Amino acid sequence: MGLYVCHCHMPKLPENTCQTHSSFLEDEYCNLQQIIYEYDKAIIALTTGNHSSYQIDTGMTSQRVTRLDLAELRATRKEMMAELDALASRLGKNRNVVVVTPGF
Repeated sequence: MGLYVCHCHMPKLPENTCQTHSSFLEDEYCNLQQIIYEYDKAIIALTTGNHSSYQIDTGMTSQRVTRLDLAELRATRKEMMAELDALASRLGKNRNVVVVTPGF
């Protein structure tokens, strides 16, 4: 079962993380955050609840996944996180910056 990732305009995250953006890359960044959020909800529901299946709804596509899909869900999420990091870098968002200040 191949998991389909749609990079289309979708509703905002509940926390209203993404605002209206003018650039294509900003839109892609927001859309990818939304898809990752939906995958996170599915992974959490399948691993912590009494759910044997979960419906992922990205706003454009919808698919049912089961516990048997968890490895593929996690692998796809990992790929999306790498893509999100690449977009963040291109946008100057620096998601993975560590600042070290010497104590001397």
